[in-house]
Amino acid sequence: MLVMQEKKGMPSLIALLVIILFILGYISYRAVNLVTELTTDLYNHPYAVSTAVLRINANIMNIQLTMKDVLQATTPQEVRAYQQIIDQDDALVLSDFQLVKDRFLGNPKMVRDALQGYLAWKSLREQVITLVLNGKASEAAAISSGADALQAGKSADKINAILNFAKNKAHSFQSDTQDIRTRALQLLLLSFGVAIFLVAIIFRRAINLEKNLREINEHLEEKVAKRTSKLAAANEEMIALNEEVTAMNEEIIAVNETLERRVEERTAELSGSFQELKATEEELWAQFDNLQETQEKLNDEKRLTEALFDSVPGMLYLYNDQGKLVRWNKQHEKMTGYSTDELSGRDLLAWYKGDDETIAHISNAVKKALREGFAEAEADLQRKDGTKLVAYMTAVPVKIDGKMHFAGFGIDIAARKKAEEEMIVTLEKAERANLAKSQFLANMSHEIRTPMNGIIGMTDLILTTDLHEEQRDYLTIVKSSTISLLRVLNDILDYSKIEAGKIELEKSVFDLKKTMNEVVDLFDIGARQKGLSLTLKIDERVPDQIVGDSVRLRQVLSNLVGNGIKFTYQGEVRIDVAVEEQSDQQVKIRFKVTDTGIGIGEEKLDKLFKRFSQVDESNTREFGGTGLGLAISKKLIEIMDGAVDVESKENVGSSFFFTAVFGLPEEEVADAKKEIDCTQPKQRKNAKSKKVLLAEDDEVSKKIVTIMLERKGYKVVAVQNGMEAIAAFEDGKFDLILMDINMPYMDGYSATVIIRAKEELLNCRTPIIAMTAYALNGDREKCLDAGMDDYISKPISLEQTMNLIERYVRIAN
Repeated sequence: MLVMQEKKGMPSLIALLVIILFILGYISYRAVNLVTELTTDLYNHPYAVSTAVLRINANIMNIQLTMKDVLQATTPQEVRAYQQIIDQDDALVLSDFQLVKDRFLGNPKMVRDALQGYLAWKSLREQVITLVLNGKASEAAAISSGADALQAGKSADKINAILNFAKNKAHSFQSDTQDIRTRALQLLLLSFGVAIFLVAIIFRRAINLEKNLREINEHLEEKVAKRTSKLAAANEEMIALNEEVTAMNEEIIAVNETLERRVEERTAELSGSFQELKATEEELWAQFDNLQETQEKLNDEKRLTEALFDSVPGMLYLYNDQGKLVRWNKQHEKMTGYSTDELSGRDLLAWYKGDDETIAHISNAVKKALREGFAEAEADLQRKDGTKLVAYMTAVPVKIDGKMHFAGFGIDIAARKKAEEEMIVTLEKAERANLAKSQFLANMSHEIRTPMNGIIGMTDLILTTDLHEEQRDYLTIVKSSTISLLRVLNDILDYSKIEAGKIELEKSVFDLKKTMNEVVDLFDIGARQKGLSLTLKIDERVPDQIVGDSVRLRQVLSNLVGNGIKFTYQGEVRIDVAVEEQSDQQVKIRFKVTDTGIGIGEEKLDKLFKRFSQVDESNTREFGGTGLGLAISKKLIEIMDGAVDVESKENVGSSFFFTAVFGLPEEEVADAKKEIDCTQPKQRKNAKSKKVLLAEDDEVSKKIVTIMLERKGYKVVAVQNGMEAIAAFEDGKFDLILMDINMPYMDGYSATVIIRAKEELLNCRTPIIAMTAYALNGDREKCLDAGMDDYISKPISLEQTMNLIERYVRIAN
């Protein structure tokens, strides 16, 4: 029975042993985890927070230094470059604040307060940068040295509070780690003791069990032989189990040793990190020392600025919000005659001693400066000795300690005012001289064109009669010479108008290809007479319709092509037209005129495009001319937003090329083509019974026009002046009036105005065409403004004049 009881107790002991070993393993596992968690907590949080706070302080110092650079920046580009640096440091600071917020072991309110202080300082910094970018450096400096510095200090105090907490936490790390290690070792030793105690109990129970079994075996050896063998086997199993328990204890000891070694290694790592943290702190203190040195340098700069302030050759002043003088330079005292004590607190309006108009002027200038950021004014200041100081003064607002001041600069402009008055007198004289020159050119044009009109008109009339071949040749030479003389006159007048800035380009739609062909047709006969080939090549990308001044373009091309033919004996003259640039609204076209003529030496190219200058200036030069053609062409090309240049080689040929900018029509306008077509010569109908009133005081011109009209079947009534023209108009009805401008007693302008007034009462309108020798810029507009319908410049072309007359007669009827 006793044997059976002992057998039943063995499984319970084994189960108890297993439970004890499980408990010991769990306790060891928890001990290891506890040590690891505590170590991780002590390692990650205080160290990470301390490092982040130190980085925050370092970045804040960098931001403060960069902000000082912003205040000293001279250009917006420098300010924006410094702003980028500040934004980068600001992003790092905010990132570190987030890390501190996540791992800080103290009161979270400390982190929130520090972050709010930093954000408030950030807002002030952005305000300072905005003021600097807007040119308000003084106001920015005031904010930076006042509220900005105060807010930065508050933020730094709150950040340093977090740093001190983290440092204290880090300093307590060693002792906390040692306590954890001691508790872990004590726990392990307690586990070992419990294990040994339990093993001893198990061994003792096993020995007692074995003794009892031997005593029972001695009494029951025969009856329980088989049972004895089983117990022996159980004893062997117990021994094996004991060995396993011993092995497990050895493993537990090894695990504890490994845990202890890991704790020692982690402790060493934390100690190294603490040393690095200490080195970082020393480095930051070194940066702080450098910051102090920088501050001393800034103080030196301030003293230098004050010295420069006093050396400025003009008055510098600063008035407070009450209009009292609070800062000035030495030159201010010198220019006004007042001492330092007399200037201190002097009222702004005291300089004007009851001059109400000037006081109002200055007050308005100050208000404008405070409203718009800048103002300027000229005024007479009263010096101490009673004399006047004529000053030009400026004012800009400056905010100091929350109050609005204004600063400015003043200079003595008495000499400048005198020079301005002298310049006004000089300009008036120049204007009168320019008017006299314009009047002279107008008179010269009129006096020259009037006899030329007679020569060309009579020549045209004679050429329409039956003549011998020799007579016709002589008259043709007379007409050619007169046209050459007219070209010289036109060159002189054109250059005079260009110099006076009175050339205005027309903006009308025209066919470029048609214009180019007209130029070729004009010179084709002359080229063939010299045995030359005149060719035109227009690139297919060149638009058909462009907007510009076709007359001036034709003038430039005619000059270049005419020169090419004149200076070429054999070969060809070629015109090339191509597009250089094109957009939706305009096109730049490149024109090139190339010849195989005599060419120009490189040393003589600089004489081209200069007025009254020719390449060959000798008395025996072969080619004539005024020397104005290329100069006029260059000016016209520049007015057309283009440029001209030349390439030439002596005895090889020359290439003149120029560009001009033209507009593009929004759409093809059929009306424009229609208008062009209606200016072409028409089949003339019988003009019998058509009556024309001719107002002309020059007998030659009167005779030419009368003969021309009578040959075409018109009835002509000729009068001498404007008064006779009005009287003739009142006596009879006319289909057309040809009105000269410059006539005795009453000119053509006045006569036209009176006739138009009378027509309003009669409810009719007679076409009036001006026929005048005035051909300067603005003469056509004057005629149209007076009520005339069109304008003919003398000397007149009989064919063109008849086309124009018949056109208006046809329209009127």
